[in-house]
Amino acid sequence: MDVELILDAAETEAPGLRDLARRFLEAEAGHLGVALDLDSVLVRRAEGVPEVHIPGAADRLLEHLVATGENALADDGIVMALARVGAQAIMTRAELEEGRRNSVCH
Repeated sequence: MDVELILDAAETEAPGLRDLARRFLEAEAGHLGVALDLDSVLVRRAEGVPEVHIPGAADRLLEHLVATGENALADDGIVMALARVGAQAIMTRAELEEGRRNSVCH
């Protein structure tokens, strides 16, 4: 999933979301003792190490948004905006991967 795409789209409805998400990510990474600099991230990915700080930070961010939002689950709320954009990104990735597999098989 393209996290940048999700944040860009959601930020149109909630300015400052990117900074808020970054703070949660930094806190979760610090809690787990992992570095967020590009070199460290690339090494972990190359080694196949799951980046558990990312889903952890996402969980905390959503908990925060739900707790502080007047009606976070309303159709025009930020959580629903994130869910819609995230679902679109997941479907697009699945379609692209399926297209690649089909082109390789033929």
